[in-house]
Amino acid sequence: MQGLLDKSECVLEWINIFNKYLEFFIRNFGKSALVSGKQHLDQINDSLRVIYEGLFGSKDGNPVEKLKERFEKLKSADIVDVWAYWPLERGGLGLVNPFIGIMSLREAYVDINDEDNFSKLPLQDKDLWEEMKKEHERRYGIPGNSGPAINSYPPREIPLLPTWTEYIAKRETELSHWYYRYLRLLERPAPKTPTVSDKFWKLDAPIPEGEYEKSYMMWLFSYYETQLTLHFGSVKFINSKLLPMSMIANIQKTKVQH
Repeated sequence: MQGLLDKSECVLEWINIFNKYLEFFIRNFGKSALVSGKQHLDQINDSLRVIYEGLFGSKDGNPVEKLKERFEKLKSADIVDVWAYWPLERGGLGLVNPFIGIMSLREAYVDINDEDNFSKLPLQDKDLWEEMKKEHERRYGIPGNSGPAINSYPPREIPLLPTWTEYIAKRETELSHWYYRYLRLLERPAPKTPTVSDKFWKLDAPIPEGEYEKSYMMWLFSYYETQLTLHFGSVKFINSKLLPMSMIANIQKTKVQH
């Protein structure tokens, strides 16, 4: 990645390489499910910091500053972070900030009040088995034994009460509370979306429809709205109809040549 960035000949090529590699890393870090919790997101965040340190010399390195250093035309230009991170189709450079996506997922865990493990289920097993045992005694009078039911005509066999060992042996196959906990732990929390001003919904170009893409755009806007307004005078600093959208689409689709 470092080699390709150093060989890039223009700003958009540099950004395309950076974005595609970050997309590759994030994809291979894996989706964050409840079973892995915030720990997984923290590990992704730490790994990204290591990548940034390798690229920019510091875990808090700034790719915008690297762009200014790398390209002569940007050194004297008044480049603000929001313009670098603002999407291409909205007049920015389209640099991706991977930490925004991680943050939006981490924020989702704030609203999840759930101990996402199996620690309480054995206690639930014990309670359910005790209830089963009491019900068996109430119905048949002889706990756990087989044979003719008392005061029954015609005589009928009493079903065997599973022993504790037999009961818990069915955790993976028949006990529904284990099954539903397993399904719950496979769930992937949706990214949390911030509260944005009405100006967001009036932006040129369609608002992304994908859950993660929309969340990313909302966080980006929420974080940089003030900078947008102060620097450009408006959150809509360019008419998207004047942008070469076909060229932008080609840039976004361009594969990184190793």
